[in-house]
Amino acid sequence: KCLFPYFGEVKKISHTDKSKILTELDQYLCEENSKENLIFEKKHLYPCLYQLGLKYLSVPATSAPVERIFSQGGFVMRPHRASLTPKNVCLLTFLKSTRAFTCPRIVGTRTRTRTRIGGTRTRTRTRIGGTRTRTRTRIGGTRTRTRTRIVGTRTHTRTRKTPYLPSSVLESASKSSFSVSVIQH
Repeated sequence: KCLFPYFGEVKKISHTDKSKILTELDQYLCEENSKENLIFEKKHLYPCLYQLGLKYLSVPATSAPVERIFSQGGFVMRPHRASLTPKNVCLLTFLKSTRAFTCPRIVGTRTRTRTRIGGTRTRTRTRIGGTRTRTRTRIGGTRTRTRTRIVGTRTHTRTRKTPYLPSSVLESASKSSFSVSVIQH
């Protein structure tokens, strides 16, 4: 049987269930015999903790996650980083392997400004996670383009306030003696 359809299911916990779990956790932590304090042996006393133990304290079926972490550790410990201490290698490997579970990744921000014959063109790219924003200013108007990529979803927005002139028209206009004017509506 396939387990993938069950991964998306989330049960909503009522207030009484939360208080039951908290009292069960308090009872478990207040037990005196901490050496023999196994959840699996006392499943009748702590049914909620027993379910959590089955889910999170089980042995993985394959060694693929461990192999993946060792592979990432190999990418961290390269010959040009030979002077890293073992503690720093462990921390960098941990951060690299848990990167998907932390806050959205900031990829970078880049701003370019170009001045042309026909006007100024400003281009700003900001990437946070999968969102990209571009703003271009031209002589005939503003063009805004926004792309959002989140788990296969793409949103494309394009706005033009006034029609813009291509650069070939602007170059020919600057070389000749006549002027080009844009009529705004």
